[in-house]
Parts: sequence; C-alpha cells; structure tokens
Amino acid sequence: MAEPERARTSYDDVPYGAAAHPTTHPDRLASIATLFGASPPRVSDCRVLELGCARGMNLLPMAVQLPHATFVGIDLSAVQIEDGNRVVRQLGLDNIELRHASILDVDADYGQFDYVVCHGVFAWVPHEVQHKILAICSEQLTGNGVAQISYNTYPGWHFRGLVREMLLYHSSGVQDPALRTAAARALLEFLAVAAGEQSPYGRILNEERALLARLPDYYVFHEHLESTNQPMYFHEFAQRAADAGLQYLGDADPPTMGHFNFPSRVQEVLRRLSGSVVQAEQYMDFLRNRMFRQSLLMRSAVELSRTVQPDVMHAFSVSTSVQVENGAELDAGETRFVTRKTKEALTTKDPLLREALALLGTRWPAPAPYDEVVAKVSGVLDADPGEVAGPLASSLLRLYLSSRLIELHVTPPAFASSPGDRPVASPLARLQAASATDVTNLRHETVRLDDIESHVLRQLDGTRSRQVVLTELLGLVDQGLLTVSHTEDVTTAVAARLDVALQRLTSGALLLNSPG
Repeated sequence: MAEPERARTSYDDVPYGAAAHPTTHPDRLASIATLFGASPPRVSDCRVLELGCARGMNLLPMAVQLPHATFVGIDLSAVQIEDGNRVVRQLGLDNIELRHASILDVDADYGQFDYVVCHGVFAWVPHEVQHKILAICSEQLTGNGVAQISYNTYPGWHFRGLVREMLLYHSSGVQDPALRTAAARALLEFLAVAAGEQSPYGRILNEERALLARLPDYYVFHEHLESTNQPMYFHEFAQRAADAGLQYLGDADPPTMGHFNFPSRVQEVLRRLSGSVVQAEQYMDFLRNRMFRQSLLMRSAVELSRTVQPDVMHAFSVSTSVQVENGAELDAGETRFVTRKTKEALTTKDPLLREALALLGTRWPAPAPYDEVVAKVSGVLDADPGEVAGPLASSLLRLYLSSRLIELHVTPPAFASSPGDRPVASPLARLQAASATDVTNLRHETVRLDDIESHVLRQLDGTRSRQVVLTELLGLVDQGLLTVSHTEDVTTAVAARLDVALQRLTSGALLLNSPG
C-alpha cells in the first residue's frame, strides 16, 4: 500500500543542519543509568529509536560504530529522510532504517526499543505530539530502557522568548524563509545597537545578537521563527513524564546535575529547600537561569539509587583529554591540568587523582578500564590497590559530576590507536569529507579537517599504504592542487605533513581498528 501524501513542512524548505549529538549516544544514556544503580540494556546490540531524526546524521554514526545494534529514525520531512537514505545506501548499511513518518504514527508495530532519543523536537511540537512522545517512551521502552528528551526551559527562555516574539512580529509578513531570517537578523541588530549595553535589557539583546551571529540561518529560522515553541519549567516536564508512567533519571550533561558547582553555603540552602530530586533540579534551574535541558527518563518501576556509590566505578572505563599544563613534568606538588581543545583547567594536590589524570591523558582519546587505572596508579605510588580504589573513585566521580574534564563509558568507543600499515577511516567520515570540512568521528563528535587531512582521510579505505597516499599527495602538489610550505625538499615536507595528518586523524578517533 502506498504511503499517504503528507503536507510539506518547514524542514523540507529549510533543512536542519546535520550533526551528531554526543549526549544522545546510547553509551552516554547507559552510563548515567548505571551511575544511579540501574541495569540498562547492553549497548553493543541494542535497539534505538530517534523521533525527529532529520537527515539521520545523529543515528548514522552510531550505526557505523555499533554494527550489531539496530537503529530506526523517523521524521516528518520527506526531503530530509530522502537525504539520509541516500547516505545509508552509499554506505551499504543494513542496521539502520530512516522512515518518512509522523511521531503520531508510531505504534506497537514499531516494536520495543532499548533507547529512545528525541533531541530538539519536544518544545517545537504541539501538545498532542508531546503527549505522544512521552507515551512512546512509556509504552515502547524495554523494562530498563532509557529515553533522552531535550527541550527549552524556563526561567532562561523568558529572556530569549522576548527576542523571539519581537523577531516573529517583525518577520511575520515575509514568506520566503531566507528573506524572513534576514529580516529577523536585521531587527535584532538594530535593537541591540540602539539599546546599548548599559541596561539589563540592552545586555540581553546584545548577548542574543552575539550568539545568533555565530549560528547558521537554519538555526535562527527554526529556533525563533517557527510558529510553535513551548518552553516549560523542569517540574512541569517531570510531572508530565510521571503522569505517563516515567521517572526522571538524570541529565545527559552530567555537570548540570548535583550541587557541586555551587559554593558550600548555597549547597546547604538547596538541600534545605529540596524535598525531592525534581525540586532540587528546579531550584538549580532558578539559580542558573537555565534555558535548555536534556532529560533522561526511565519507567517508574525501575529502582534507582540517588546516592552514587564509589564501587560503581568498577563498571566503567574512563577517558580524559587533560594533560599537564605546558607539557611540564608531573611532580609531587600541586599540578595543573588543561584539556587539549577547550583549555578547561583543574589544579590538584591529590596524588591519586594526579597520577590517574596523567595516565589517562597519555591514553587519549582511548579510554582505560577503571580497574586498570587503579592497578597502574597503585604501582606508581607503591600502594595497596584496595586502599586506592575507593578514594580515587570518589575523586573521579566528583570530577565527572562537576566538570566536563572526564568521561565515563560502559561501552567504550572502539577506534584505532595507531594508523597501521593500511589505515582505515570511518566510512561515514570519508563520505562527509568529500563535501565538507566537518566530519563525525567514532566518539560521536564533530572534527574539523584542513585540506590535507581531508584528502588523506578520503584515501584511507584500507587498500592504500602510507607510501601510496604520499605519492598521491605529491601528485596533487605537482598539479598545483595542494600547497605545502617547505624550504628544502618537497618530498620531505609532504611526508612530514602526511605524518602530522595521520596522527591527527588517529587522535581525532577517525580510524577504525584494522580487521584481524
């Protein structure tokens, strides 16, 4: 039977940008469920449903990374689904299905899912569809399954809502999406400049102008100019979830949970005010003026422990990109660590944490099992592993819940730690690199490539040795299609640049482990 015709959507006219969201990966959802005492489904062969999958560029990297898992994505935009299915066909994937369908169409025939993802949809759809999203999570999650739903929240969106309402008013008579977005940007520019930055109102306008200036038109159009955008308070979302037979598990962004980032006197008041997890989270939203949430839900019958026990660390592998600042030697005193990309910093005198971070930093981007970290730290400090495990677990858990300096994994991502003789890059990243500088790695992150890295990546299909790739690069230089700065021998310069590219592709988690 032919699929019924559907009305064209705004996402057909203005497709949303394709990107992977690390906070939606089943490993992230399973890790947080494990943290709070649940036993989530195994990630390696799980079933995942994404509601509002757009082009499928959040699910596709998962399908590449987890070949024994099954993925289903639905979206109301026929244009986006066809774009995604074109990529599915090009990659020859048989563990993912992208369907042109409404969320309201999802029924028992879709089956049960271990993980349900609904990112960037809930606040932008009518109440009827919101109710259906929660019903799907309640009825079609497996017993210990986890759902992730993101949405705009108050109180933060009260401020952003001011801007949205003005942009809607100004652009309402314009039909063409590009012209409408341009009109909205122009009004915000005028208002921000005219208001200045001396008043609270002027600062709000200028902060929003600065934010939107960095973001693409499709974001501005769908965030500010769609007819439906319904932010809510967290306690309202939690109550609606409870009414659907679901409970709040936690947030997909761990540092936003808990009181750790507040001064001790603030933490004490929060404890006195909060009679439940929901109340605690709501008061923290008030303090942070929060405007966006990524809530995780499980069935109400699942028993959770809100007191995270250090012993839970034995279930995890740990990864971190930190390194000792400025490449200094690790010493016995106070040590300052910084992340490689964001330069977020941590200073510590704790010898256990110091040795653990130094070890993990040398392994980046690969994670290490927690028990292995304990064994190695114990060896370095000549200490009893039984006396190291508990205190180190407490330090790492506190760091995980208060910063983005470390990651915990129940199912660590698999990728090569060295290029090997015939490197093999992620097939999705190779395809993406043919038309874009941004590609998705095997950690479900976006990596930006330069011209040489992009060319090298596209060649790494497992059939080419380093020498073959070098010969191809030299040919491009001879043709004037690639420029490599050099002062002496061009072959030496290109070879050195190739080595740098291979190292960056490796450290960027873009290379697969070679078969066998």
